[in-house]
Amino acid sequence: MRLELAPGQSAHMLLEGSCDVPKVVRERLVCHAIVGHQSGKERIMTVDVTCRFISPVLEISSQQLNFYVEKVPGMSLVPQYQSLHLKSVSALALSLELTVPEPFGLCECTGDDLFTITKCLVLGVGAETVVRVRFDPSYRPELESRVTEAVLEIRYCGHPQRDSVALRGEVHFPNLHFSSKAVDFGCVLNCTEAQRQLTMTNCSPLPVSYRWAFLLDQKHYNVAGSAGQAVGVLSVEAVARHTAEGVQATDRKAPASTVSTCNKTSITGPKNNNSSNPTATSMAGQVHRVPSESMSQNELAAMSSLLPDDLLVEILSERLQLSDCHRGVMIDSLETLFCRSPSAALQIILKAFNNRQHIYVIDLINNYYAFKRLREEEEMKKKNKKGKKEVPKDDSSGKRSQLGVKQVRAAASEKYTCYS
Repeated sequence: MRLELAPGQSAHMLLEGSCDVPKVVRERLVCHAIVGHQSGKERIMTVDVTCRFISPVLEISSQQLNFYVEKVPGMSLVPQYQSLHLKSVSALALSLELTVPEPFGLCECTGDDLFTITKCLVLGVGAETVVRVRFDPSYRPELESRVTEAVLEIRYCGHPQRDSVALRGEVHFPNLHFSSKAVDFGCVLNCTEAQRQLTMTNCSPLPVSYRWAFLLDQKHYNVAGSAGQAVGVLSVEAVARHTAEGVQATDRKAPASTVSTCNKTSITGPKNNNSSNPTATSMAGQVHRVPSESMSQNELAAMSSLLPDDLLVEILSERLQLSDCHRGVMIDSLETLFCRSPSAALQIILKAFNNRQHIYVIDLINNYYAFKRLREEEEMKKKNKKGKKEVPKDDSSGKRSQLGVKQVRAAASEKYTCYS
């Protein structure tokens, strides 16, 4: 650096140094001057410079803060607070900037609802301070166990170094995990039963007491028009044993009925009729009856699948409003597991068909096997009559021809009577 000074003039010089790593640097500054009209320069001053480059050293009380919250009965989730102690052990004052993401925050004291996500501090040599870190466990409305992780970042003004503190927040509810979110029974033969298994796991650290409930509310009910399949909603309300408040873990498209025995409960679906009729059955409500000791498991299963008459009328009425029923509906049987008797099923159908102009009821007494047996008997009688008929050996051709005409007429009459 070159500088000219007039007589009596002075100048101030600032010496700056930088280094990427902490270390001690020693250098010597030599000042040469040319006085007047001298042709050469001479050394007029020598200065030894020593500089110690250091990193900002901040003593942090903990490298990780853990927040753990369990849902307590009768109490809402409230923010949790923890203290973080910071101390400057550097030889210089430190200018800090603290940054934290939500649901965490920084506040002045415990219980303070006012918080910020960025805070600036200045710590002198050997100074220390306390920072309150806030965690809000209600940052999500779902009543499900969750874990969130974040980092409290500490930046130093004028220095590239960064320090951090790990943050972890755990919120636990009484939750259950199912091996499947839907149970599809496919095509089930009428008057039969089908079973599917679900694995239910307590995925929370809390003991869970649960109960089953079938949602029969109208807004949860949906019927596929052409296939006639019933889609129900099974709600499982899980409650911690030490809590009175529950969590609903709802499984859409879950099984639609339950079959209960004395000491065993199996989850089954609606017993669909494998026929072309468009009527559909839906979720089965439990009928409160006291089973006798002599009842079999099949009787208990049939009893548990009964539905209230009003609910069946409502379900069938809504089903009949679909577009595929505008030209007419055919119900091929009154036998169903959801009614007490065929007469009760007929009354339900008549109530649901109250806006139809024509209703035809056909009673088919004989089934296919009875009709087939009757036809075979008629054919046997026909063969026996044919074997008993004999043609006379009279030489008169006129009498034989007349007898043949009578036989043909009699056979034709018998055939007509059999198939009419």
